[in-house]
Order: sequence, then structure tokens, then C-alpha cells
Amino acid sequence: MFRLSSVSSKLLLSVAISVILATALMIAIVSFQVASYSEKEAKDTIFLSSKRYVNYIQGMLNEEVTLTKGVATSLNEMFQNNDHIDIDLIESLIKNTFDSSHYAAYTFLYLKDTTVLSDMQNVDKKYISPDGKTFSMIFFDQIVEKSGGITTISTPNNFSQLNLIQNIEQNAKYGDKDSVFVDSPRKLNYDNNEFLGINFGMPIF
Repeated sequence: MFRLSSVSSKLLLSVAISVILATALMIAIVSFQVASYSEKEAKDTIFLSSKRYVNYIQGMLNEEVTLTKGVATSLNEMFQNNDHIDIDLIESLIKNTFDSSHYAAYTFLYLKDTTVLSDMQNVDKKYISPDGKTFSMIFFDQIVEKSGGITTISTPNNFSQLNLIQNIEQNAKYGDKDSVFVDSPRKLNYDNNEFLGINFGMPIF
């Protein structure tokens, strides 16, 4: 009887261990499958989200490149066909094109030679830096998602030192009216408003 009890106890113990091992193994398999599925699902989700974000960024960049080229082409034609251009006409072109962008928060026109402009006597004082050495039209769109809300920013003395301007001056080939210069993503500061952004630009000849 003792032996039977002993054997029975051992059998029960063995069965209990087998059940525990089987349960642990089943849980491990299920957990692994769930983890694998979750990992795959997570990867798929990340991939799709990344793809959507890439498409969004690509669309944004394409729009800005198109608008930049459009303005530069129009300005080049104006300067090519006229000795002097009405500053109000240039301002209107830039503002209207800028306002059609769904993403751009700032835009500017930097001119080294202002003799191409007419009626400089009545020019907006914000276009000329305090030291009188730099001419720039800098505009800020307060409501990017909607039409309107464009304001003028005063030109700082050091505006000509902007990385994009320096890059264009150093690397643009005279007469090249097709190349778009794209600055690296960096912290930008317009009118004491610092943000992470990208500058696009084209030379005007």
C-alpha cells in the first residue's frame, strides 16, 4: 500500500510537472506568436506611417520647389524685359504666390542691386536694414492653412549672412535659372522667432 501510494504520488507529481511544463511551453509559444505578430504588426504600422510621412514631406517639398521656381522665373522675366520694376508689382507677385502655399511660413526676396527697382523713395522701411546696407522683402504667414494673414518683417543687418544666401552667392553659376538651392534642416530665426526649418532659394539674374 505504501509503495502504491508512493508510486501514485510520483505519478501525480510527474503529471503535475508535465502539466506545468506543457502549460509553460504553451504560454511561451502563444506569447512568442503574439509577440511575433505584434512585432510584425508594429513594423507594418511603422512602415506605413513612415511611408505616409515620406509622401507628405515629398509633397510639401515639391510644392515649395514649384512655387520657388515660379516666382524666380517670373522675376527673371521681369528684370530681363525691363530696366526698372515697380516694387509694388514684385511685392504682389511674392505675396500672392506665398499665400498659395500650404506649408511655407516665411518667404523673402534678397536683392544686392536695388537700382533695378523704381520709386525707392516710397519703399517700405522694413525692407531696408537699419544700417541701410541690406535690402530684403521678408514676409511671414500667420495663418498657413488659410488665405491672408501675411505680415512684413523688418530686415536685420546680418540678413545677407543667411546660410542659403551665402550658398547661392558662392555656388550659383551665372545664367543658371533652373537650379534650386536647398539648405540643410536647421534652426532658423526670423524676427526672433526660432524654429526648425528648411530654406529654398534660386538666384535671380
